Amino acid sequence: MLGLTSDSRVLDLGAGTGRLTRELVRRFGTVTAVEPDGEMRALIDVGTVLAGSAEAIPLEAASVDCVFVGDAFHWFDVARAIEEIARVLVPRGALAIVWTHWWEPEPPLPAEAVELLSEPYDRSAAQRPAPWYEAFQSSPFEPPQQEGFLEEPTVAPDMLLAM
Repeated sequence: MLGLTSDSRVLDLGAGTGRLTRELVRRFGTVTAVEPDGEMRALIDVGTVLAGSAEAIPLEAASVDCVFVGDAFHWFDVARAIEEIARVLVPRGALAIVWTHWWEPEPPLPAEAVELLSEPYDRSAAQRPAPWYEAFQSSPFEPPQQEGFLEEPTVAPDMLLAM
């Protein structure tokens, strides 16, 4: 769907602790992680890691084949971020916005976890389509398409509560 190969150059934008970055490194030849928070950036132990933001990506124009954003797009100044993403993408490059749907796992999350996660969920994933979808209408991108994928949990319940 995205037209990527193992030689593709990809960017993990708003990389956080590098969870998505690690997956990208397993699949693509050149992976760059851009994250504004120094403490989070320090936890990324793969690929090239740079300080920067979605509104000021520290890469050359037309330097990546795909920009991935995992659970971070709702933090961006969307209009400025879309301009920057378009700038660093090669012509016909792709943007993949990925997020985790927390609310219907099996077994269900404990009530304490739901309480802790409700504010970020309300801010980002509760509204479908997300408020930032509209920003794509006047952008160089095609309208967003949505697909769902199942993933087995890799974090033990106690670890999730600790986080």
